[in-house]
Amino acid sequence: TDGVRTKTSSRGNSLPVLVGLNEAASVIQFGKSAKRSPESTQIGQYGNGLKSGSMRIGKDFILFTKKDNTMTCLLLSRTFHEEEGIDEVIVPLPTWNARSWEPVTDNMEKFAIETELIYKYSPFKSEQEVMEQFSKICGEKGTLVIIFNLKLMDNGEPELDVTSDPRDIQMAETPPEGTKPERRSFRAYAAVLYIDPRMRIFINGHKVQTKRLSCCLYKPRMYKYTSNRFKTRAEQEVKKAEHMAKI
Repeated sequence: TDGVRTKTSSRGNSLPVLVGLNEAASVIQFGKSAKRSPESTQIGQYGNGLKSGSMRIGKDFILFTKKDNTMTCLLLSRTFHEEEGIDEVIVPLPTWNARSWEPVTDNMEKFAIETELIYKYSPFKSEQEVMEQFSKICGEKGTLVIIFNLKLMDNGEPELDVTSDPRDIQMAETPPEGTKPERRSFRAYAAVLYIDPRMRIFINGHKVQTKRLSCCLYKPRMYKYTSNRFKTRAEQEVKKAEHMAKI
């Protein structure tokens, strides 16, 4: 979608601490984690992925999240910063009560500025349109991220092809011969993303059939036993496999 225009906002890190706001505010901080402890082996909960990934795909993203009877919207927009000539990160982060749609804030002036920025720099131009996005989150809690102003190639076409395969998102350019599917297909990449897959992943509404990565790194062989040379053939095959692994 095309961009929009205007104004200035209060800083994301100066917002009052509200129920349901902490996680949304943590999204824009690099390496922020609620899981980190001396005995923990897990990586950061927010880390770098959302910021670096979304900014690689497009110039702007908007996040909608519901939790603890509150609804929070977060806009991270390079379009806004560029058009206003701002060289520090300013992130509108308004919150509403999930039942009454009333603002959850102790500063209505700041809330009004933040929502005005969202209406002008996001694809959603009114409170009604914003609330419609929250309604797309099933259940009492969940998060929806929308990336817009997508990056284009030199020919003016998007880098990501979402039309050729209705079940997948692919790199638009024709890949060089021999390119692995994981390097051009989001579905193929997501299928082997986790060593021990426990998360359900859907692309364009279609579930990804995940694979255990360890099971993708070898090729089972079957030999038909015909003579006492079977053991010799197997040993030769092992040596050949070891040689290929070294290469």
